[in-house]
Amino acid sequence: MPFVVGPSRNPVTQLAWAGLRAGDTQQKAAMPKDDAIRSEPYRRLVAALPCASCGVQGFSQAAHPPPTGKGIKESDLDCFPLCCTRPGIPGCHVEFDQYRLVPREKMRAKAAKWARETLAKIKAGKLPKKLVELLEKHAKPAQTVRE
Repeated sequence: MPFVVGPSRNPVTQLAWAGLRAGDTQQKAAMPKDDAIRSEPYRRLVAALPCASCGVQGFSQAAHPPPTGKGIKESDLDCFPLCCTRPGIPGCHVEFDQYRLVPREKMRAKAAKWARETLAKIKAGKLPKKLVELLEKHAKPAQTVRE
């Protein structure tokens, strides 16, 4: 049977082809998203802290909370330190991303708690002026999240 490009018997596909034939070239407007804050200096500060889960020092990476929706990037201001995998030792970052460190239903609350603790630790130390301004500009009001 030859490969045929064109309408099929599937009603959804037929509607799509009908739209193409009618010259429907308009794109739908995307839903507006909040711009995620990106700051490499902040991520480096986070990575300099001990792991939020196990406390090991010197192996941390800046981990982001799970996304709130498909295609949504979380802000760097919501990062927290989790350790990387080392020879023979699974890292907390990988375990967190694979939902093995924290149960899926508690993950968002745990990530929010770690992010608040991380931000408090960083604010308590001396930071570069530009980074302090960035943090103050994008400070979120405190939210209560149940674990």
